[in-house]
Amino acid sequence: GVSPSSSDTIKVDQDFDGKWTVNNSGLKTWSAENTDARYIEDTKFHTGGGIVDLASDVAPNGTYTIVIDMKAPSGDGKYTTKWGIYLEDGSVCTLSMTINVSK
Repeated sequence: GVSPSSSDTIKVDQDFDGKWTVNNSGLKTWSAENTDARYIEDTKFHTGGGIVDLASDVAPNGTYTIVIDMKAPSGDGKYTTKWGIYLEDGSVCTLSMTINVSK
């Protein structure tokens, strides 16, 4: 799941938590030490660094919620950001979030 969703409206310049709940559908545990979420492209909502470490391992079939401090842009419109979960085997699970921003 993604929060906020593309149907939510956020006030301009408002701080919010961007959240993705991801599922490890593979056969290997995602090691917190070797797995992280990274900003890829589009609008930069995040207020901190563009790399966020996982706080715990994620077992096969397990879920994990990534929470990133974000801030809405200062102009009205629809904005998208793209992040990815980078696994130690080199594969990437792409995460996308679109928000509506309004005064």
